[in-house]
Formats: sequence, C-alpha cells, structure tokens
Amino acid sequence: MKNDKISVILPVKNGNEEYLKRAVESVLTQSYDNYEILLIDDGSREEFSAVMKKIAGTDARIRYFRVESLGVSGARNFAVEKAAGDIITYLDGDDTLDRFCFEEAVTVLSSSKYDAVFGGTLYIYSDKNSDKNPAVSVDNSLGISGKERAFTAEELKSRTIKLTEKRKHKTHFESIAEPYRFEDGGYISRGIAGRFIRKNALIEGDYRFPEGIRIYEDAIWNIEMLSGLKICYLRSVWYYYFENEVSVSNAFNENVISDIEKPIERLSELLDLDNKLEYHGYTRLVMDSLRYIYKCLYGHPDYCPGRVERRKILKHLHRDEPWKSIKSLKYIRYASGRDRQKAILFKLRLLFLFWKHKNGGV
Repeated sequence: MKNDKISVILPVKNGNEEYLKRAVESVLTQSYDNYEILLIDDGSREEFSAVMKKIAGTDARIRYFRVESLGVSGARNFAVEKAAGDIITYLDGDDTLDRFCFEEAVTVLSSSKYDAVFGGTLYIYSDKNSDKNPAVSVDNSLGISGKERAFTAEELKSRTIKLTEKRKHKTHFESIAEPYRFEDGGYISRGIAGRFIRKNALIEGDYRFPEGIRIYEDAIWNIEMLSGLKICYLRSVWYYYFENEVSVSNAFNENVISDIEKPIERLSELLDLDNKLEYHGYTRLVMDSLRYIYKCLYGHPDYCPGRVERRKILKHLHRDEPWKSIKSLKYIRYASGRDRQKAILFKLRLLFLFWKHKNGGV
C-alpha cells in the first residue's frame, strides 16, 4: 500500500557520535514520513549508550533498544521481531540514505508484486581520497544528495531490473564477486545497503542473518533471499556508504581461518558450482578470502609464531578445502587472469612471499 510504514534498523556498538547523528538525520529528512527508526544498542559502553538514548529522545519515531552484545546479525534479527513497520530496511551508523529513497521504494513495492527492491549504493571516499568521488552534490549536514526530486512511477519502472530465474546465476555472481553497476557510479551492494523488504516476506521465509558468523554473513542472507523471494534491482542511488579510514576489517585475528571457512562452506552449499559463472564468482571469493587470511594472520605484523606453527597453517591451507581447490585445474580454468596467476603462485608456495614483498606485505 502507498502508506506502508517503513522500519529502519540501525544497530550500533560504540560508534562515532557525529556519524550516528548524520545517519539518523538522513532518515528524519526523508520526503516520505511514515517510518520508525529502531536504534539498537548492542552492548555499548555506558557513555555511548547515553549518546544513543539522547538521540532517541529527539524524535518520537526513534525507538531505542539495549541488547547485550548479540553481534550485528543478532541485533538485526532482534530488531525485525520488534519492528512495527510493513517494510524493513537497514542502515549502518556511519552511512546515510538519499532523502527520496523511502518514497521511491514504497512506490515500487505498492505498484508491483515484488517482495523486495534493492536500490543502488554510492561509495563515498574519505577526504584523503575525495578526488575519486563521483560528481554528486554535497550537503554538509547529511553527506550526499544526488537528485532534486523523487523519480516518478514511470521513471522508476524504466529503471527496474526484474531478477528472473533466467538471470539467477548472474545475480548470484553479483552477490559474491562483482556487483551490478550502473550510471553515476552507483552499484547494487553485496551487503545490506539499499534493501527494502516486506516484513511478512522476511518472517514467513525465515530470512534471518546467520548468527555466529562474522564474515560473509550478508552474502549468505542475500543469496538465501534471492533464491526465495520476488526481487528487483532499481537503478537509483539510495544509500551512501562512507569509507572508514579506521577500519578493523584487517585487524589481527588468530581465529580468522576458522571464522572464514564456515561461511565459505555455507556459500558453497547455496551456490551452483556446476554453473560456470557462479563457479567463477566462487573462485574470486576463495582467493579474496585467502588474501584476507594473509592480511589478518599470516602476514600481520602482530603474528609471531614459531616455525612449527607456520608450517601447520601452510599445511592446512594446501591440503584442506576450500584452499586446496585453488590448485585444481578447474579453478585455474575459470578464475580471472589476475586470480589465475595467484593460483599458480599458490601452487608453487610462492603466493605469500609475493604478497609480503608487494605494498609492504599487507
């Protein structure tokens, strides 16, 4: 219906106050006003919890919930259960939304039988990389404002891409490897960005974020939904993803191998690895994961094991799945030229040495 209520799920743990205010403000200035914000405090320290409560007190449409360190997946699942809206969308605490995205999403969903619509994301580089940003107008209070009005129903129809069964393999590839890109630098994110999903479809299909998984949880969630819901892409930028210069994604993690193998195993079950395009995407996923292991463990400056421990890790990576598949003829055949070269180096046990001498080893 055209007056559907939107629930914005925004989980935060010890975030940045100014960024969080900016994220919330991008919701409060929407052109469509039937919404709520579920501000989920995932076990923040006392000082930041006070900040979140203060922000929640500025508008009656903001509902504050405190949970005890459920993790981002658990916090999102909790919020879906508490949501009063008809449509669910997600926002991270350091990003913003285009001010017309609610209006456009409701227009698409109210005039179709789609369960969900995935709008575009624009990657916004930090100040030191600002020359890479696309030509968009900048609003100092919210970050980005790309257009002066919402697209009309007819304009939205022309920008809609139906995700048919025929397109399934390409859609899966886009979920794990190279995202679908369109004009003005926009792309369909592989995460939570720009998703507007009917709550009843989420609940009935039990499309929950996998808890206990810290890597690729969004990819698993997306592919499960893509396999069961009626979804379309929309070529309109709805979500602004801000580059975080202080990212913890490459922090030292002695458990990174076990952390990453579990979701890769799950993704291998969800993907059709007999399909050439999906397997090509899988080769990218595995190589990127191996690189991540190198950055967070084997090549990290804080990693100082003995020779026996290093040999144990290398033995595991060369003898066990999914890593040993990198050396297979099938992998080398379907990998990109870039990853094919890395696969050969890995087979010769030279890849980590190559990474060590490239860009300082990280």
